Amino acid sequence: MRYEVLEQQHIDECARGFVAAYANEPWTFERAHEYLEDLYGTPRSIGFCAYENDVFLGAIFCREIVGSRFNRLSIEEFFVVPDEQRKGYGNALMDVVRRHVCKNDLEAITLMTERDNPAISFYEKGGFAHVESMAFLADKSV
Repeated sequence: MRYEVLEQQHIDECARGFVAAYANEPWTFERAHEYLEDLYGTPRSIGFCAYENDVFLGAIFCREIVGSRFNRLSIEEFFVVPDEQRKGYGNALMDVVRRHVCKNDLEAITLMTERDNPAISFYEKGGFAHVESMAFLADKSV
């Protein structure tokens, strides 16, 4: 398996993989491309793509965040194409991210996802835990 640091030229294949991984509305190639390009263009963004024999397997989009108590890496998007899921590629990508965090003196990896996301068990098995001191709030009345 090979990893590449995410670059602009990866966005097309990432968008195709993203649409395959989230095969439901509203994700079209164009919408996914715009979304991933926005993530890529975020200040302090970093990401990685995984390949096996030049076949795209998945990607992780992150950003480094300067915090009041510590600096951290936030996972913004993470996916493995459906035919390659449950083969260890997600764990391998997460290992690449952990190495980046250690190498860059970041203190934690954080992420946010919907409570009913089946990937929560993947994250929990990988050492992620719910943090009681943090809250996510939204105003859906607008």
